Amino acid sequence: MKLLNRLNLFHKVVVANAFIIAIGAIGGTWLTRRLAQQSDAKLVVFFVLLGVAASIVVNFLVVHLVFRPLFRLEQTMQVIQSGEVNARVPLGFDDPQLEGLARAFNSMLEAIEAARKGFSARVLEAQEEERKRIARELHDETSQALTTVVINLELLERLLPPDSGRIKERLAAVRDLVLMTLEETRRLIHDLRPTILDDLGLVPAIRWYAKSKLESEGIKVAYQMAEECCEKVSPEIRTALFRIAQEAMTNILRHARAKNVRIGLCREGKEVRLCLEDDGLGFDEGELARSDPRGRGMGLFGMKERASLLGGEVKIQSNPGCGTRVLVRIPLAGGADSAGKDTCPAGG
Repeated sequence: MKLLNRLNLFHKVVVANAFIIAIGAIGGTWLTRRLAQQSDAKLVVFFVLLGVAASIVVNFLVVHLVFRPLFRLEQTMQVIQSGEVNARVPLGFDDPQLEGLARAFNSMLEAIEAARKGFSARVLEAQEEERKRIARELHDETSQALTTVVINLELLERLLPPDSGRIKERLAAVRDLVLMTLEETRRLIHDLRPTILDDLGLVPAIRWYAKSKLESEGIKVAYQMAEECCEKVSPEIRTALFRIAQEAMTNILRHARAKNVRIGLCREGKEVRLCLEDDGLGFDEGELARSDPRGRGMGLFGMKERASLLGGEVKIQSNPGCGTRVLVRIPLAGGADSAGKDTCPAGG
């Protein structure tokens, strides 16, 4: 058996087939001698068919045993195809060729994953820079231009004679429209890059976004966020957590039809955790990925990708009719100095 394990796959198949041929030849010779004296044709046909069936069974069992390592490779490929990109082929093959193939396959997966993460990191970094640039231009140019238009319209109203009522009404309507556009521009600026995130921190930014998006639509929000959990958290982690919370709240508003939402933010040991729960419609994540590959599913993928680039993970628990729970866990850079310290509020 040890000698067989040292052979490569090709030689194992050769040995297996030689074994089957030898058994068939020996068994066939023995049957021929035993049946030579028999004159019953039915009995001869029966034993011939029995020999063929036995050869097929033995061939199946032996070849299946020889190809078992390849089945392990196939299973790993299927797992990766289903979305588990971190799956790897377990090593420890007796066949040196299969061991080399498994190592090469794992190395290829590692290279692909590293390239994917590097590309995703550059894309997200460029996206954040573009958000900042657009927000800055909207603030410095568009907002100021709209403000100037409002001031000039108000000045024109005051300069008109008292008997020009219809013109004043038209100017007032135009002024209101410009004010509405200005307010919408400011909202867009805050969505692109909320200054509160840079000025006051992550907790106030999440509260502000929840109030402006969820509470303004009548959704009750319960907060369990510890201010101290964001101490010494890098800007990259703060931005990632805010964007993930932003995407989760957008999904709640658009799809969940929830009445209550709970948002928790805390630090446990060497990681920071963000949790959003709602009592909405819920969904089947697998079915969503198949039926809507470019819609809501892409938003969920973006959330997971942001966390993954920082060494973290996003777990989504949801079932139709049972609400949704999004749990984000991101390790603190350098391990932080909060090891063993739990700053999660009760129930967070």
